[in-house]
Amino acid sequence: VLLAQYPHILIGGTTGGGKSNIINVIVSTLAGWHSPDEVQLVLIDLKEGLEFQHYENIPHLMRKVVLTVEDAATVMLQLEALRAERGKMLYDAGVKDLDEYNEVMERRGGKTQPRVVVVFDEFAAIDNPFALDMKKSIIASAMQLTNKARAAGIHLIICTQRPSVDVVPGHIKDNMAFRIAGAMPTQAASTTILGVGDAATLPLIKGRMMAMAGALKWQLQTPH
Repeated sequence: VLLAQYPHILIGGTTGGGKSNIINVIVSTLAGWHSPDEVQLVLIDLKEGLEFQHYENIPHLMRKVVLTVEDAATVMLQLEALRAERGKMLYDAGVKDLDEYNEVMERRGGKTQPRVVVVFDEFAAIDNPFALDMKKSIIASAMQLTNKARAAGIHLIICTQRPSVDVVPGHIKDNMAFRIAGAMPTQAASTTILGVGDAATLPLIKGRMMAMAGALKWQLQTPH
C-alpha cells in the first residue's frame, strides 16, 4: 500500500488484537526500507513511552518520542506549520506534490525533502477532562493534516483502542481511506473503524485483522 495513494491510516483494535504489532511492523518497514533522507518519523506515544521506546536512537526520528498530551499538541501545531511551509514551497516550484518537487530538485542538483510519517498512539488519551484545550488543538491540527497534507508528503497514522466519534471525529476519519481493525466484539464497533461490520466476524486467531483501502478489503495476519 503506497502512502502517496492512501496517505493517512486509522488503526483500531482491542488489547491483544494485534494493533501494537501492526504499528511496529509499519514503523520498522518504513525505517528498514528507506533512508532518513527519504522518511522522517514523528512518534507520539501516550502510553508513557512503552510502545516506542526501542526506536529512540534510530536516525529517522525528527525529534524525541512524544510522551505527553501537552507536547503532542505542540508537535501537531509544528507539523501544521510545516505543511503550510511545504505548500508554499510546492507553489513556488510550480509542482503539485512532493514527488514532483523531489524530481525537480534531483534534476537541478537541489535538496530533496523527506516524507514525514506521524504515528499517534494512543489517540484516545487526548480525551482528558483536564486538557480540553489541548484536545481541541490536536483535533484541529489532525483535521488540517488529513485534509491538506497529502501533497506536502506528511502522513498521519492514528491508532486507538476506542475509535468512537468523541475520540476520532467523523471529519477526520472520512479522510483516512486506509483502515485496519482487529477483531471487534460487535458489528457496531467494527463499523466505527471500518465503516462495515466485517471485523466482528474475523476468525479468533491472535493477530488476525481486517484491512480496507478505499474499495479494497482483505484479511491480514499481523506478524509477531
